[in-house]
Amino acid sequence: MWRGHSCPRGLDFVPNILTSIKIAVIEVDSQSAPLPPLPADSLGPAITIKKRLLAAALSALVPGLGQIFLGKRRGGVVLLLVFCGVIVGFWPWRLLRTHWGLIFLMWAMFGVLAVAAFRAFFLKEDSGRRQPSLAWAFLVIVIVLVGLNIDLPAALLGSGFQAFQVSSSSMNETLDLGDRFMADRWYYRKRSPERGNLVVIRTKALVVKRVIAVAGDTIESREGVVSVNQKELDEPYVQHTGGAPPEMQTFGPLTVPFGRSL
Repeated sequence: MWRGHSCPRGLDFVPNILTSIKIAVIEVDSQSAPLPPLPADSLGPAITIKKRLLAAALSALVPGLGQIFLGKRRGGVVLLLVFCGVIVGFWPWRLLRTHWGLIFLMWAMFGVLAVAAFRAFFLKEDSGRRQPSLAWAFLVIVIVLVGLNIDLPAALLGSGFQAFQVSSSSMNETLDLGDRFMADRWYYRKRSPERGNLVVIRTKALVVKRVIAVAGDTIESREGVVSVNQKELDEPYVQHTGGAPPEMQTFGPLTVPFGRSL
């Protein structure tokens, strides 16, 4: 049709335009096409219930250890550092010397163990598999309580504290039979007993007594009235419920030897 004549200048770009359109259509089609499903083997092995329970148990003993066991090192290290912060409260800070410190550390210990154990058991898999049912939460709570009954006494003993139960009625009304209390086993390492202190005496049975005289004091009793350094003791909390033997009713004066208390 264009014999003997050159093609119009505008028609030189027609082949290039058609080629570009074909390439664009191919690229759009390839992007809009759905990706084929991945084979089951490529998702990696699933975390079994047995493995989750083991991870929860590990984190209930040492928070973060279960996460590390499951391959989540970053989360495990964070929980482990938080747990170390709680342990610092037991020792060297020894916050248990106060009532509120005891309450805070006990709840902090329980909270860290619970969070670590639950996060370990209900860990979300990267492959998007379905998580275990929440019905397993009851068993995880039992695991946390078991871990608490292991970690808490160990932390108490490691910081110099120990829980006792009153086995006699000699301290009524201050301590009743069956009461539980916390004692500082390191309290007298750098100090001596003082008058009015409650001390735990280990014999065949646990005995709790109040210090009424220290080294150098002179103590005597006349018909059940006790005097220390010639001053009659004012003890409104004392209850005389039984007759004491004569040698306990009247004695002294006696001087408490060095290094001893009464």
